[in-house]
Amino acid sequence: MRIRKNLGQLRDDYLIRLDRLEQRFDEVLRLNDPRHDGKTSISYCVIELMNGYRDFNRALLASSMIGARTTLGNKTKTPGVEYEYDFIDTVFQIVKKRTDSTRHSWNSRDEPAWEAEINRLATLLQLQNELSISTAFSISGFYKDIKVIRNFFCHRSRLLFDEVKNVGLSHLISGNSAEEIMTTREKNGDYLLHYWVDQCRIYAEFSVE
Repeated sequence: MRIRKNLGQLRDDYLIRLDRLEQRFDEVLRLNDPRHDGKTSISYCVIELMNGYRDFNRALLASSMIGARTTLGNKTKTPGVEYEYDFIDTVFQIVKKRTDSTRHSWNSRDEPAWEAEINRLATLLQLQNELSISTAFSISGFYKDIKVIRNFFCHRSRLLFDEVKNVGLSHLISGNSAEEIMTTREKNGDYLLHYWVDQCRIYAEFSVE
């Protein structure tokens, strides 16, 4: 997801991505074949939801550090951070304990879990919009459930499926497969993915103020 000078535009980029994902999920439901391969599968939808959430948090932190305007009109900036590699260097010095001798030397696989680290980093960096990010982070516990289902679809571990069942049960959903849990409605009539998408939208709105 692109770094933006206007956090409202970043939010809009993310909302479009969420809308498209939700449409894809609805297509999967219409096909009535949740194990279908490729982009018309439940696993694709969940993995893409997690990827999108992570990408949004990365772009939010980067945009805030490089200098962006919030939806409330406030300007954010971290001194000394002008470009994306400055942003990464600064983050790695905090999270990975890197020194100046390793500046500009990093691999994308080494990047932190942005969805878990963004609140701590915003606080440590004293971002002007730290309060907005902190407020959004306080309602972001839902991402942990997404991550559980995503990890199962990536690794298909029996041990991980026990965690998947626990996620389902926490929403009063039971099932014999992750696909069944994801395609069974909650008591309020909603699917888990629809609920998570709505939570992501709320998170995006709060985080860019």
